[in-house]
Amino acid sequence: WGGGGPLSPPPRGGGQYCGAPPGRRHHAAVIEWVSLTLQLLVLVAVVTRKGAQRLTGDWVLWSFVGFGLSAGMLLEAMPFSDVAAPFSARTAVSMFAGGMAARLMGRGVRAWARGYRDESQGRSTAEARLVHPLIAVGLIISGAAILHTVTSRRHLALEISRTDRSAATGVVRGAEEIRLDAPDDGGRAVLLLHGFLGSPADLGDLPQALHAAGLDVHAIRLPGHGTTPVELDQTDHAQWRQAALDAFDALAADHERVAVVGFSMGGMLAAFTAAERPVDRLVLVNPYSGVAATPRWSPFDTDGVLRFFSPVSRYVIRTRQFVQIRDEAGAERLVAYRTVPLGAGDELQALGSDFADASPLDAITAPTLLLLSEEDNAAPSAHGREVYGPLGDRLPEGQFVVKTFTGSDHILLLDHDADAAIAEVTRWLDTAK
Repeated sequence: WGGGGPLSPPPRGGGQYCGAPPGRRHHAAVIEWVSLTLQLLVLVAVVTRKGAQRLTGDWVLWSFVGFGLSAGMLLEAMPFSDVAAPFSARTAVSMFAGGMAARLMGRGVRAWARGYRDESQGRSTAEARLVHPLIAVGLIISGAAILHTVTSRRHLALEISRTDRSAATGVVRGAEEIRLDAPDDGGRAVLLLHGFLGSPADLGDLPQALHAAGLDVHAIRLPGHGTTPVELDQTDHAQWRQAALDAFDALAADHERVAVVGFSMGGMLAAFTAAERPVDRLVLVNPYSGVAATPRWSPFDTDGVLRFFSPVSRYVIRTRQFVQIRDEAGAERLVAYRTVPLGAGDELQALGSDFADASPLDAITAPTLLLLSEEDNAAPSAHGREVYGPLGDRLPEGQFVVKTFTGSDHILLLDHDADAAIAEVTRWLDTAK
């Protein structure tokens, strides 16, 4: 999907999206208490399946208090995330409230367990099962869903308020579009398209390298990207496609030849553009092929999981473990969302479906360079070959070239093989002179 680096410190002057509105904060606070209650019930349900006696010890009270303190701290400060808030008086208050509420509930549970009877099943009080296993499962599912909603909403509010952005435009610092005009471009320009959730920062030093090679360079910021996840949630794949076409037309109006380079989702947009416009040369860098990679540890297909959760959850948190880049120095340069709107994920899948239905490769005549990371954990290289490889059967000999890299993950242009990849792209576009 591209993108996903750390966020900048909060702006000092306050920007367009500085913080969640008071009404949303109040709503989130109410949900926090509901979530805490359900999570404690889950703990009760799991333990009491083995008998009421398990809930009469002192450990129950202290477990509840510890849970309340942890929940208060995690939901307010989110120290596990790159958008974490600093520990403050608000964090302390949240922890105190969570601990006291959990203590009160823990005392109630102990009293309940001591007085419980289950004579209809002929069991003693100590052996009685307080909650049926199916009820326990229901509590776990509902509690987890509500906790996820609370956590993702809080994460979204933190990301919006703690990301440095322009007060005038609301665009995140470092996510701005890039325009580099060559002093003597010879009528040649290149359009650069970034990936899903990302920004022109996905492209690393490629814009500067192409500019140094004598090309006018325009790396656009796709609709909904580089501002807030809320704005991305309000865009669709048709807008992304149209933005790429409009940017190409603007360059073509002033240049005789325009090449297009696309990374990840931008690669699919580049292919669509090359099918509808007279693109001079085409470069696809780990292009999205309609399939998201499934982690080795997951028994479930990633696309299936997204389709399952998108109707019930609006946002998910994208932790560093899901940032597909090996080079830590490169990861520090990324500017991308950490809260993912699942509605936008649906639009990405819709883009892939349109690609499969429209077969745009049949209309592409531009010489094409395909760059693939063999260990791509976002857009599988094998599927990339399968989808984009047929271009090699259609284009004349030497006009479809595939280059592979083994030292990088998905975000190739900021990973260990970035210099080699940039050299390949520059050489490919340079041969068009």
